[in-house]
This record gives sequence, C-alpha cells and structure tokens, in this order.
Amino acid sequence: MFRPHSRQRDFIRAICKHDYLLYGGAGGGGKSYVLRWSLITILLDAFARLKLTGVRVGLFSSTYRTLQDRQIGRLMAEVPAHMGVVKDTQSEGLGLYLTPAYGSGAILLRNLDDPSKYKSAEFAAMGVDELTECEEQTFHDLRFRLRWPGVRRPKFLAASNPGGIGHAWVKRLWIDRQFPVELAPLANEFRYIPAKFSDNPHLSAGYDATLSSLPDQMRAAVRDGSWDIFVGQLFTEFRRYLHTEPAFTPPAWWTRLVANDPGFADPSVWICFAIDQDGRLHAYREHTFYRTAPSEQARQVKAAMASEGVRCERWITGMDAFIGNNETAKTTVDYYGEGGIFGFQRPIHGAGSRKERAVALHQHLTGNPPRLVIQDNAWVYSPNPVGYPLAVPVKCPSRLIATLPSLPASITHPEQVDECAIDHWYDALTYGICAWSQNGVNPEPLFKRGTLGDILAHASEIEDKDDEMW
Repeated sequence: MFRPHSRQRDFIRAICKHDYLLYGGAGGGGKSYVLRWSLITILLDAFARLKLTGVRVGLFSSTYRTLQDRQIGRLMAEVPAHMGVVKDTQSEGLGLYLTPAYGSGAILLRNLDDPSKYKSAEFAAMGVDELTECEEQTFHDLRFRLRWPGVRRPKFLAASNPGGIGHAWVKRLWIDRQFPVELAPLANEFRYIPAKFSDNPHLSAGYDATLSSLPDQMRAAVRDGSWDIFVGQLFTEFRRYLHTEPAFTPPAWWTRLVANDPGFADPSVWICFAIDQDGRLHAYREHTFYRTAPSEQARQVKAAMASEGVRCERWITGMDAFIGNNETAKTTVDYYGEGGIFGFQRPIHGAGSRKERAVALHQHLTGNPPRLVIQDNAWVYSPNPVGYPLAVPVKCPSRLIATLPSLPASITHPEQVDECAIDHWYDALTYGICAWSQNGVNPEPLFKRGTLGDILAHASEIEDKDDEMW
C-alpha cells in the first residue's frame, strides 16, 4: 500500500535516527503522502515491535480546510477498510482508526487554529503539514505534548515548502541549524530531507514545464526549493553579500543613533546605528531582550554604548512606549529613564506609516553600495522566553539578518510588512531609518547641544568625564 520513492525512503530511515524531521522544500516531492504514511508506519511499528495497542499520533494542519484538502480524502482513498477507517468519534474526534488486527492505533486529525486546546493531549508522534504556515510558538506548544507510555523517543515530523509566516524560524532551525540555548542539546535530533519534483517518478514531464513557467519568486520556492527566495517575500532585493559586513567597532566620531521596538513578553529589540561620512547607516549591534524589565534593558544598552566611549545623538522607540499604565501612570519611556536613557523621540506613526517605513527600507537597500549595511553582531538577554533575565548576555547570530529576507507582505496591503511574530527587528530598524533620514534630509538632534534638555539627557555621560575633558 505504501510505495515510497528513494527520497521518501531517506525520510523513513531518518526517523529511526532523529526525533525532529523536516521533509520537502519544493513542490511535487510527495510531502503530504510521506507524512501520513510515516505516521501509519509508526503506529504499525509500535504494535508489531513494542506490543503496544491503542497508540495515538496526531496529524496537524493550519486549518480544517487545508487538512481536508491535503489529507482526509487521501486517507479515505488509500487505506483499505480491513486496515482502518476515517471516522468522527464522540470521545476523540476525527481520525483514521486502525482495526484491532493492526493494533487499534489512530491518527487524530487536528487543525492549529488554537494549539492550546491540545494541552492535555498526548501523542506518540506528530506530523505537521506545511510547517511554515505556523508561528514558532505553535512548534513549542506541540512538542511538549510528545509523550506516550512505552514509546521512548516520540517523533516530530513536518513537511513544508518555503514561504509563509513561519519561514524564518523553520529555516533557522532545519536549514541554517542555528539553535537557541534551550534547543542546543537537541541539535543532532534535527534533520532536513530535501525533496524536489525530480525525485518523484510518479509525476509527468508536463508538471516540470508548469513549474518552470511560474514567476521568478514562485519558481525559486516551488520548483527549486530555495529557502532564500519565496512567494510573498517583501524585500526581495536583500542579499547577504551586499547588505551585511563583518563585525567591527565603528570609529567614535561616526554619529550614533539607537532605535527600539519595546516589548516584554514579546521581544524588545534595540538596534544601534553608526552613520559614516558618506551618510550610510551601519546597523552594527542589536540587543534582544525577553521578559526583561525596561529599566534593566536601558541600563544594559547604555552600558554597551558607554563601553565604546561614544555619545548617542538620538534615541527612538515605538509609540507603545509612550502610553502610560492605568495604575501607575508610568510609561515605558519613564522606566527607560530609570535605567539612564532620556530624551526618546517618537517614531513615524499614523495612517500610512507602515507603508512609508517599508518604502524607506526599499530605498536604503537599493544601490551599490547600498545606504544600509548590517553587521552580524547581536546580543540576546534571556534567550529562553519563559526564563528569567541572564546576568551575562549571550552572543548569537543577528536576528535582523535572519528575519529581514523572510518578512511577508500583507495580503490586504501588499506594499507593507504583514504583522507577524518576526517583525520586531524590522520595526526597530525602520524606526531608526525613518528618524534619521526622512525625505533625504538628516533631522536636527532632539536637543541641541548646550540646552537644558541636552544636559539632562546626557547628565551621566557628563559626570563620567574627567576634569580635563570637562
């Protein structure tokens, strides 16, 4: 009944050695087919080898409609009645239920509109169709439910093409193999099995001609399986060789600017810019904080700037930071002040501002040399979102570089970035770009040198100077 081609067999073999597997990358590789039959194989193995009956595995998709289109009808057609039947039961819902002769196991068919509703469920294995349609938190919500009595190593299986809201984090884990601290011990369990149209002998040559006739971005993702270019990508002009540079500390006389997208449960991102003599913006350092008090964020960033012996001309933060708490009447900007940073400027905001920020970034990415370059020089504070702030920051690859090429365009407003889980670094970046250069004119500093506002904003810097410098 199950007749895998050679690449699908590679995936089946990899299940024996790894716990987190991704299959696909291009259209026509037989992703949905190998996913459902891998789960059936796991059920049969649990019965035949481990002598377990009634084992449950899950097959997930973003919505019930996609689950119906990709899996339900195919299961009904491919699995003979003597082996199992697709039905909806009162106790467990929709699924493929195997007969007692095959162990009475079941593939429970589920959608991911709200992963938290499965918090009490247990699965011996999971399969997710089109993983890039899911946010990273969905992956974590699912994987901690991987447990079943008698199954020592539950499996997480996924199949996907490039693109979608989850493109960046899927690429980061399975393609680039960049793991956060909490996942580093499991790095060897992650395995990517690439598959293309050419791997599938059951498709006709006419299908290849169809894929080859697609527009550039769509062809790169669907035919070639490229994880660098995909449908819906907004900033297609981004190129690592052109828009990134080796890490270095800019000269002290270059102008400094810091932009912040505030957050606590969501990441709080600070991007430090240095502007050279030609007016190019160098995003030379970024700080990402998780569940860290705003005053502590400000203290850490201010200390990093002080270690360079430079003065920041401008501080910009998102509009949320200027909204006061109903009980304390304090704003995030007030807490930043407690950490030693004053004089924040409001970002570009209001109707049309998201589009204007995207246009500004497009403008800064064009040209050779471009007006924006990014250093792979990032620091993360409390890399585990559910943990506590770390006493010592952790060096990691730049999340701005990782997320920028993966930002999707909004469906309703295709000229601006869609609101998604990876737009925090983009928001901080474009706040800074727009604050520094609107209409091609560099604005005056928020406080002119020598005024009372300037003195108060940089009071601690003045105190640090020695007598001769003063």
